[in-house]
Amino acid sequence: MQKYALLFAALAVLLVGACRANSPDTPDIVARVNGMEIARSEFETELAFEISVFTRQGMELSAQDRETLKKLVVERLINNRLLLDAAQAAGITPDTVDVEASVLAIVRLYGDEDALAQELEVSGLTMDRFRMLVTEALMIEELFEAKLQLSAVQVTEEEIAAEVEKFLAAVGDVEELEDDLVWEYVANELARQKAEDLKYQFIKQLRDNSEIEYFGY
Repeated sequence: MQKYALLFAALAVLLVGACRANSPDTPDIVARVNGMEIARSEFETELAFEISVFTRQGMELSAQDRETLKKLVVERLINNRLLLDAAQAAGITPDTVDVEASVLAIVRLYGDEDALAQELEVSGLTMDRFRMLVTEALMIEELFEAKLQLSAVQVTEEEIAAEVEKFLAAVGDVEELEDDLVWEYVANELARQKAEDLKYQFIKQLRDNSEIEYFGY
């Protein structure tokens, strides 16, 4: 179950929606990473999807919000490119990940493949495109595990106890809270935070060792 939770989190980074046309004087790329270009169409596709997430919830983005979102999308596309390149360099390819098992697990969440296909269509995705996104997500997940051993991340009882104390102080005296559940929640959250820190440092190292150019967005 944890594997698929990681998959869904990765898909949230990779999943995109429908694209829009460029103006004639707009550069065709938004960035170049170690000589490899990131197309403006790819950027605008993901940006459109991200904006739609807010608009579907009835949220209106200010001009400043949109600029911030643009920067986040560009940086995410750069990070994904670096991670996929690192995965291939480590021998992780579409043939080494179990795409079909992961797609089947997601199909089951929707009931059947037709229901999933309808949901994908709303986001402007075909099933083939979706399979490619799943493949990339799995490759990145496998890279993190190979390089960082995230499944072996541990937290000490002292760390958990300290955070439990802070947690209980924040929520106050709640009778419904069970000690074992609080302990488990805090332990899982601390492990998640440690894993995120490791991923952040890994990506930072990739970026520090790469040539990244921006072309405006």
